[in-house]
Amino acid sequence: MLFERKYNRPDRYGKMKLLYLIRSKLGFMRNPFLDEDSHSSLSFGYPYPAKMPSFLAKLGIKELELWGQTAQVRKDFLCELLSIFKKFRFNNAIPASYFDSKREIIPLRLAWSQKDGAQVRKKLSGFIDVSWTWFMQPIVAVNEPLEQYGYKWESCPNSELVGPNMINLPCNIDPKWSNQLNKIYKKLYSKN
Repeated sequence: MLFERKYNRPDRYGKMKLLYLIRSKLGFMRNPFLDEDSHSSLSFGYPYPAKMPSFLAKLGIKELELWGQTAQVRKDFLCELLSIFKKFRFNNAIPASYFDSKREIIPLRLAWSQKDGAQVRKKLSGFIDVSWTWFMQPIVAVNEPLEQYGYKWESCPNSELVGPNMINLPCNIDPKWSNQLNKIYKKLYSKN
């Protein structure tokens, strides 16, 4: 967690990926994710259900106390992103629900699909973690072919069509980095 706090930000993101790889290969850092739960067979490496340490409950209470502020930061950043897309006349690629004033959206990420999504993700990869892009296939967070989970191709044609072109921009970032990311997004979308 301290490692991510120090390196998972726009000015150090490239270093974070390299250091994470080195630290994990040398055994200094255990993967914090439950990757074994991404397989089609049962895993027994992590007890489930597991009791959480009491400090996590305290941390959760603190986060709930801060939720109003957190929600506002996310909504403000979403508005900034949407204004960038409007400025460059790119808003037709974004789902209309994001522009509906009757909806209150408190986003974790802004997600959409566009025809050159893979190229855009490649351009963004130096600034955000694009490996966490949501919805790129009908079943997500898996390490095996979808058939292992009983998926039949062409059973979800819309997901299969838009998934590979998905783009997700994080909205849960520290406000001090939002201006820097907005400059990057403006530069990227002004070229498109």
